[in-house]
Amino acid sequence: MNSKGQVLDSLDWFPILPAEVKVETDASGKHSLDVTDIPAAPDEEYMPPLRGLLYKVNFYYSPGNNAKDFWINGIKDWSKSVNRFAEESKSIKQAAAGMVAPTDSELDKAKKIYAAVQALDNTDFSRAKSESELKILKLKEAKRGEDTLSQKSGSSEDIAMLYLA
Repeated sequence: MNSKGQVLDSLDWFPILPAEVKVETDASGKHSLDVTDIPAAPDEEYMPPLRGLLYKVNFYYSPGNNAKDFWINGIKDWSKSVNRFAEESKSIKQAAAGMVAPTDSELDKAKKIYAAVQALDNTDFSRAKSESELKILKLKEAKRGEDTLSQKSGSSEDIAMLYLA
């Protein structure tokens, strides 16, 4: 199981191998890889990074046995996390009400709220606070839109979801 409680029942791999070498899967689902005569890793003075030149196989456990299942599960998880982050709260409602006038059109309201969230500190371009700084300032990692609003900063994703809220 992963951190989201999903059963990881599929094994995917990404091989960087010689053309004639393949990862074999038997009827019971066991994987095997037999290789021979692999040349030693080159070591030259001005060569590109070695990591991209070596043969390797990366294995990944994933929920779902095919691409369709993978994306359906991924979309569900993403939607849940966006809905949880952008959940309506009293503080967000109060902040939004303070930014707009009741006589504003829907477009004007959207523009004013957009301008307000764009004025927040975008930590993708400045500097995100470390865990120790958050602790000293008695702040927590932003897990909801109201956290981003109260801290007046967040990543571009956090700010976009605050606007959504």
